[in-house]
Amino acid sequence: MTRVLVTGDSMVKYQSRYLVSRGEVCIKVKCFPGIRTEQLFERISESVAESDVVIIHVGNTRDSVNGCMDKYSRLLNDLRATKRNAVFAFSAILPRERCGYPCQQRSSTVEHPYFMNVKYRAVNSLLQELC
Repeated sequence: MTRVLVTGDSMVKYQSRYLVSRGEVCIKVKCFPGIRTEQLFERISESVAESDVVIIHVGNTRDSVNGCMDKYSRLLNDLRATKRNAVFAFSAILPRERCGYPCQQRSSTVEHPYFMNVKYRAVNSLLQELC
């Protein structure tokens, strides 16, 4: 049986509704709302040791492209050290818009969505090379 772990921040919260274990594939979804890339390994290391495939989604909204990639590389190295023969994949960072709710809008110092999405495209391209 192939054991698949899908994990990450709140974006994976409801994926267990759609990613259902079938036949020879057993899927486990672990969600950690608000978790940062550098915090994830300590939360999933035991589950990784029991998995054959690990799919990770963690968005990086605060870091530079190089900062994001450094964190992803460290996480991948830690994961590979835990389970050498597993397959690891990172999901792409999703494009985003500014929050439209007045009570949650931030100051004008927040990056414009165009620039945030340029950063995500660069990170996604580098993530593809990393995996």
